Amino acid sequence: MDQNPALYQNILQAITFPLALFLFSRIVLTEHTKKINLHPMLIYFIFVLIFLPIIWIPFSIRVFFYFLGTFFILLINYKINIYQSFWLVTLYLLMTTMLEIISLAAIQPLILGIFKLNEISEIIVAQVLIVIMIFFSSNLLKNRFNRFMKNSNLVKKYQITYPLIVLSAMVMISLLMTLVLYDVIQFRVNMLISIVFVFLITLFSVISVIIIDKYLKNKNEMENLKSNLMHFKALKETQTNNYFFEQSIEFDLMHSDIGVKIIESFTLDSLLYKSRNSSIYLLGDKEETQYTMKVIEKKEGIAYDFEGLKSILHPLIVPVSEIGEGEKYHYILKPFVKGVDLNRYVFENGPLEHPLLVKIIIQLASVFDDLHTRKEPIVYRDLKPSNIIFNSENETIRLIDIESIRKYESSKTSDTFIIGSRGYAPPEQYGFSQTLPQSDIYAMGATIYYLATGVEPDFVFISNEIHLSDLPESLKVVIKKCMSFNPKDRYGSVSEILSLI
Repeated sequence: MDQNPALYQNILQAITFPLALFLFSRIVLTEHTKKINLHPMLIYFIFVLIFLPIIWIPFSIRVFFYFLGTFFILLINYKINIYQSFWLVTLYLLMTTMLEIISLAAIQPLILGIFKLNEISEIIVAQVLIVIMIFFSSNLLKNRFNRFMKNSNLVKKYQITYPLIVLSAMVMISLLMTLVLYDVIQFRVNMLISIVFVFLITLFSVISVIIIDKYLKNKNEMENLKSNLMHFKALKETQTNNYFFEQSIEFDLMHSDIGVKIIESFTLDSLLYKSRNSSIYLLGDKEETQYTMKVIEKKEGIAYDFEGLKSILHPLIVPVSEIGEGEKYHYILKPFVKGVDLNRYVFENGPLEHPLLVKIIIQLASVFDDLHTRKEPIVYRDLKPSNIIFNSENETIRLIDIESIRKYESSKTSDTFIIGSRGYAPPEQYGFSQTLPQSDIYAMGATIYYLATGVEPDFVFISNEIHLSDLPESLKVVIKKCMSFNPKDRYGSVSEILSLI
């Protein structure tokens, strides 16, 4: 081995590069590991076998083999898509290259100045240093990498930029390796020149990518805007009976300040919900954060307290990000909440088990206790299972669709306009009197009834205790009292419900 240090170095790299990649992936991609029932040492051994051919591959083009091998390892072993794998490989190789340059430029000369080592020992020190530096760098950068990984579609927006970055990086690294191999650049002799050369090549690559990318984006800006508008328009094909409704949304967006801002800032992913007078769309922004946009048709005599929505801040209520209006429609943007609404969850899985039901009741109670005990009590008015998003992983809920809220005013005898859902809206909500906190308590009882039985609430059925026979007695008492016809016969506050549950 002493007579052939180049071969020794190749063999050592075939061992240390897989080790560095193994450490990097185990540290950074912990949350994305596939369930592969293999011992970690066996996985590392497979990595070594994959990279073993580098012993015979010319040094100047070895980076291309590193790229392909790393790409397939990450793609096969981890729960990431092809775009993420491409980006991670690029970032990883750039990181290792920069660490190797730092090691060659600063750390190795320092060690060699202290210790007198032969050529083989120098090779071993160089490889060990790289592995150690990658280990610490991976721990230092893992949070940034994970934030990147959580946006699984982030790099899809940069499919033009990406090949340019990879190509520039490949050319830069290959050129550097070739120059070093043929002693055009000697790190130890011309350290400063070497570092400046690498810096200038990197700077040139980055500037070239930015200029080309900016040019292409500016050139296609109007086409993208038109494409987004056409995407809105295309949805009418699935709703041919509402052609003019969809057409007017498109027109309204194009001719209102809020609409232009939405079109320029967001992409339309899909239509989530549609009724006669409103629609909900799923939007995405440049950071791949998802939002919902609710479009409500303006109606004469119906006035929403949209400004009041901004003051509704509670951890279990999805906040309003932006509110605006066009000539014919109101637009409300909110963060998209992952999960499934409780109406669908119960339909697919059956009535909730008692412990889970109690957890949800406690969470609902915390929301309404906050709304009802404010200086100016707020009435939600449209509580129902389909307006409650359930996260089955941590068994938490978030309330959506808060556009129906109103402030309770004791001087009024009725609401400005009737709103509510059949089965969940109390009698007073149909115009008999104004809604008050006890109106939400009625809807809460109806919601509990559905979650506990899987049957849509009906006042007559509940009064006769139909479908209530299998429920605990305390729960039956709560449901019936919540849904009393007269608001005065219901509970005075949600805290009373909690004490019984």
